[in-house]
Amino acid sequence: MHTLIAQTRKALEAELYYVALFTALSIPDMAAALESSDGRASGKRFAAWYEAWVRPRLKESRGRENPLSGEACYGFRCALLHQGRSQRTSDQYNHIMFIEPGHPNYSIHYCVVSGKALLIQLDEFVMEVLRGGELWLNSVQGTDPFEQNYSHFAKRHPHGLTPYVVGVPVVG
Repeated sequence: MHTLIAQTRKALEAELYYVALFTALSIPDMAAALESSDGRASGKRFAAWYEAWVRPRLKESRGRENPLSGEACYGFRCALLHQGRSQRTSDQYNHIMFIEPGHPNYSIHYCVVSGKALLIQLDEFVMEVLRGGELWLNSVQGTDPFEQNYSHFAKRHPHGLTPYVVGVPVVG
């Protein structure tokens, strides 16, 4: 999980915004599954994890509440990752847009427009998820069911995965 967080940060630094955003939206699912008794993800678990570990980051950094609920974030995540859409008419926000870094007006992070569209600074959102992920990892490492589930997590093996592949880096 540390490697995934580090690589997501590198994707953001390399201006690979789709990769960084899509991965950031996947982390709450993976984390929620890793800490669950059955090792499985669900919308309810995603929302609860986001509420606990991501949503509070805006209060810490900007002193205000994050208007994007865990449930709304999960709906957006499903639309974006499964259909490639940033719009959902059934959610609190029918359009969520991420502003790429490098533009001078950063005061629009989590800005509601016309009551139904939400503007989010892409880099700040990704960093909020990554910070939440790091805080969460620090709290669950060495505990069950995290350790049991993490033993099955896809990891990078720089020297292969014996007995299947030796001497070649693999993810598996």
